[in-house]
Amino acid sequence: MAGFFRKLRKGLLWALAIAFALTVLSLAFSGTIARYYIQKHGNELIGREVSIGSLSINPLTARMRVKDLHILEKDGKEDFLSLSSLEGNIRLKPIASRILNIKGISIDSLYINIVQDGEKFNFDDIKDKLYTYLKEDTEDSGWKMEIRNIALSQGKIRYRDKALGSKFTLNRISLEIPKINLSGKNTDVGTVLSFEEGGQMDCRISYNPDRSRFTVNVSLKDFGTDGLTPYLQQFLNVKRCKGKVSGHLEVHGKTQHIADADIRGNLIAEDLKVIDERRKPVFFAESLKATISDFSLGKGLAHLKSLEITTPQTYYEIMKDSTDNFSLLIKDEEQQREEDSPQMKLIIDSLSVHDGKVDFKDNTLKESFSYRLSEISLACNDFRLDKMNILTGSAVAGKAGKVEFEWTTDFVKMKNVYLDITASNINVKDFTPYAKYYVGNSIEGGTLRWESRNTIIGAHLEGSNQIEIYKPKVSRRSRWTEPVYEAPVRLGVYALTNKKGLMNLSLPVKGNLDSPDFSYRKTVFKALLNVFTKVSAAPFRAVGKMLAKGEDLDHLEIDLEQEDFSTKEYGKLYQIVEAMKEKDEFHYTFRQRFNLRKALRKEEKEKVLSLAQTRNENLSNYLKRMGIPSRNYTVEPVLEDSLVSYRGKNCFLVDAVWEEDQ
Repeated sequence: MAGFFRKLRKGLLWALAIAFALTVLSLAFSGTIARYYIQKHGNELIGREVSIGSLSINPLTARMRVKDLHILEKDGKEDFLSLSSLEGNIRLKPIASRILNIKGISIDSLYINIVQDGEKFNFDDIKDKLYTYLKEDTEDSGWKMEIRNIALSQGKIRYRDKALGSKFTLNRISLEIPKINLSGKNTDVGTVLSFEEGGQMDCRISYNPDRSRFTVNVSLKDFGTDGLTPYLQQFLNVKRCKGKVSGHLEVHGKTQHIADADIRGNLIAEDLKVIDERRKPVFFAESLKATISDFSLGKGLAHLKSLEITTPQTYYEIMKDSTDNFSLLIKDEEQQREEDSPQMKLIIDSLSVHDGKVDFKDNTLKESFSYRLSEISLACNDFRLDKMNILTGSAVAGKAGKVEFEWTTDFVKMKNVYLDITASNINVKDFTPYAKYYVGNSIEGGTLRWESRNTIIGAHLEGSNQIEIYKPKVSRRSRWTEPVYEAPVRLGVYALTNKKGLMNLSLPVKGNLDSPDFSYRKTVFKALLNVFTKVSAAPFRAVGKMLAKGEDLDHLEIDLEQEDFSTKEYGKLYQIVEAMKEKDEFHYTFRQRFNLRKALRKEEKEKVLSLAQTRNENLSNYLKRMGIPSRNYTVEPVLEDSLVSYRGKNCFLVDAVWEEDQ
């Protein structure tokens, strides 16, 4: 934007120089002769055709009036510059002191057409001619120049950048310049510009030629941002940038080093919307307020006292081919160019985001998944690109879930990251498209609490995920689905859910982010499926660890010389019974196993087998007395053949089979 106004100022100054040069030339002739000479020799003087409606000069008062002046473009097809009237007079007395004093210049309906093509402008040929004349006439002349009370009304400037396709039109330009000094004194300029695309700019310029210092005060009101679209399109694939910008800026600097100028002030953009090439709003903000402490291209510094974004909205969509809208948004060549260019030092004392919204959509699944994060808030103090920053925030997940996070990272390399997330009251049913795609089951209910702690050093990720789901419920797998993974999800959910309806899982995550095969989502899914697979292999062991605080309930030790259980084992048997009552959809099998060869060293076979049979009876009677229906369990008879090769502990092995599997 600053570059555009520099170009605009340059064009305006050269336009005024042209008008002034013609004025000086006119004083050398009477009005009619001067008009005839200028029109006939316009090409010779400035390389353009010139027409003048009327020109009158009063030699006694040195007052001149020009009407309907037209200077054509180089091709002679349209106006480069035109005005309906120009009036002014020269004070004669100061001429004796070698001072050219022009007083009271009034210009009405000035029109200027500025066209830029790369580094070239459509007025370069005029500028070169005038520069030659001025250099020849003023070099070591000792003359000084003062122009007082310049007034421009109803002006219009059109600017077009052919290379970028950018257009700006300034309407109803009002310009007031109390005095221009080319003799070392201060120059003050004031102008009001109205943009055809909407908005107004009030500009006040103060310039000291001796010190080469300038001060510019700019006030913007409702400036339309559509004209910025071509500049965004240099590095982003976007269709349009809409919005309005208002604010006040102060610029202080020297003309020899304009890039080192310091800019301070505040800006506010309202209803800012960026439309991507899919004609969707990739970014929207109700307001974006920035208080600028210091901005300088020469210093490579952008220091904001505060940046506040209200109601920002965006969307993130993964296509069927796994590309996403954000990667398509950024142009590859600009990414490369940015890597090679020096980084601006960005400092934001206070960064805040209020009431944000992100819509997420994943089209890689058989049924697309959509989810919304709303009421997003972010905060960060002393934000800098060259150091670790801590961002804290919260959001509403889905309709009523809550997410809180703390993100610590440096935003240049993004190689050292610490991310803590806590999500609560999440409706697990919302994630059914993922469950159906990966394991073939629909999620029919459940409320999630998720605590995730992640550390990335270099490219190595280590994370932990503590998951708690209240009353999880999944459907039977559809026989027509072809899921990515075969996993006993219903069995795992049933086995791991306690009598309070809570299922607790601990899922560690590790991986190399530089690996093209790494996916955090898939890594978590695989960890979850590993848990379910282990549960399916020994479901009652998993139940025991959950209900008996880690104790293994999948076996009950026995003494081969005793027909009954010890007090200790009865205590364990009680825990087994409680687990059987809680998980009554399992069918339990008790298999008595011992090393028959060792047993025969102490007792005869008949006695060993008789004691084993009595233990079976005692176990069955206990289960019956404890209220376990006989249909829910089986105590297998002791078979000599099954004991010959057994080498494990002397015990009852407790196994569980889910009735649905049966």
